[in-house]
Amino acid sequence: MAVSDRDLIDGFLKGDRQSHQTIAGWVSVVIRSGSWNPSLSPEDIAADTLEKLFINLKEGQFRSDSSLKTYVQKIAKFTMIDAGRRSRRVQSDSQEILDAAADPDDFLTTFVKREEYALYLRMFDLIGNECKTLWKLLFQEELPHAEIGKTLGISTSAVKTRAFRCKERAKEIIQRIS
Repeated sequence: MAVSDRDLIDGFLKGDRQSHQTIAGWVSVVIRSGSWNPSLSPEDIAADTLEKLFINLKEGQFRSDSSLKTYVQKIAKFTMIDAGRRSRRVQSDSQEILDAAADPDDFLTTFVKREEYALYLRMFDLIGNECKTLWKLLFQEELPHAEIGKTLGISTSAVKTRAFRCKERAKEIIQRIS
């Protein structure tokens, strides 16, 4: 029996086993068919994809421009691409971390720094576009709160509230994935 996209979304968000299995199956197809990088964990890719989907669907970001299956598989593909890029960044940044370490023979410190860096990259992939946009304006472009508010069409206090909520969401994600 065919289930509508809306019913699948509702079931997935409510924790319905059948809905979850259907969506996880679509994710698995993408992961299995992708050109695989042995340094990536298929289980991590699947988990990250399902977490992104949960957040996106909960926030109503699926617009029905395509089928839910297409949307899910697109998110899975982009999650794989992000993980591959993150893996390459971690590998290329490893030398910078080694160079920056106070004592290059202190492998524990170097390992911890690499792990922290990878954890923050993974958190950033999962955080959501609203926080990414806000952080870009705050930290990359170094705009004041009032100017960010004008850019986003919100009050200065709303910018501060969103920044606080993004920080709390980041802490929750780091706690969950670490």
